[in-house]
Amino acid sequence: MNNMKKRKKFVVAFIYNEKHEFFAAQRSPNKSFLPNKWELVGGRLEPGENELEGLKREINEELGIDIIIEERFFELPFKLDKNTDAIEAVYFAKMKDPNQEIKILEDEIQDYKWMSENEFADYYDKDLPEFQAIEKGFKILSDKK
Repeated sequence: MNNMKKRKKFVVAFIYNEKHEFFAAQRSPNKSFLPNKWELVGGRLEPGENELEGLKREINEELGIDIIIEERFFELPFKLDKNTDAIEAVYFAKMKDPNQEIKILEDEIQDYKWMSENEFADYYDKDLPEFQAIEKGFKILSDKK
């Protein structure tokens, strides 16, 4: 019996500013996967696309901004559905121009907020692996100060 599972690759950005806040987005209520949940922004890689190209494309599509991608600092496996395993790579990033206007793609995102280390736990589900990525991101940022 062939029990091959599909694998999908996702990339997201921990976009941070000079105040060491990160950009958090609330998923659209119309999304089938994790509707209304807060998340790091990014998405699925397209065939033949590398992680950096895919991340820049996703951020530009969903937020209308250009970013400077820094190091990859976290990778988390998750199940997209019962037949699909997925991996999400998390990168640090900054806005190329901090004065860029953010224009959210409303099919994807219903709200957004710059969040501090002290407030993100009020918005994020502690049981989701992305919570650990954000914690690690803040720890690395505090070591960079």
